[in-house]
Amino acid sequence: MRWRVPLGEGYAGPAVAGSRVVVFHRVADGERVEALDLASGKRLWKADFATNYRGGIDPDHGPRCVPVIAGDAVVAYGAAGDLHCVALQDGSVRGSRAVLAELQGDEGYFGAGSTPLVVNDLVLVNVGGRNGAGLAAFALATGKTVWQTGDEDASYAAPTLATRGQRSIAVFVTRYHCVAVEPS
Repeated sequence: MRWRVPLGEGYAGPAVAGSRVVVFHRVADGERVEALDLASGKRLWKADFATNYRGGIDPDHGPRCVPVIAGDAVVAYGAAGDLHCVALQDGSVRGSRAVLAELQGDEGYFGAGSTPLVVNDLVLVNVGGRNGAGLAAFALATGKTVWQTGDEDASYAAPTLATRGQRSIAVFVTRYHCVAVEPS
């Protein structure tokens, strides 16, 4: 073992890009996105976000989704359905939205747990919102809603990108269905 770093609550795995390891976990009343040096484990930066997630069946209150590294950005989706974006270089906050609350989604039994998918400049999320917001896309740069569709309940499965012919298709396994959408 080369290094060890204690973390707070949660089930989110690490994401690695270059010489950085990005972790997402809960410390006290906040969710923390944190970058560590791959070689030493030394903390490079941290970004904290308040959360009101209290859990249901599972007593763990931490995030479930692996942070997503997309170019110079890190996207994190918290257990209460808060979507955050920070700079990979220094952790400066670029934006944050309570998308689950805004789109009337349900935390389910274990909190929001479907890791977002970043395709080009869009962040795709299985929000599980009502009124046509089961799936939604947000602009990576601004966090603004680009599109939303369907009434699909959220699951704990991360969407993936597939190719059909020359087209990219985002595939979501929602609570009850498998849904394919064009990312744009």
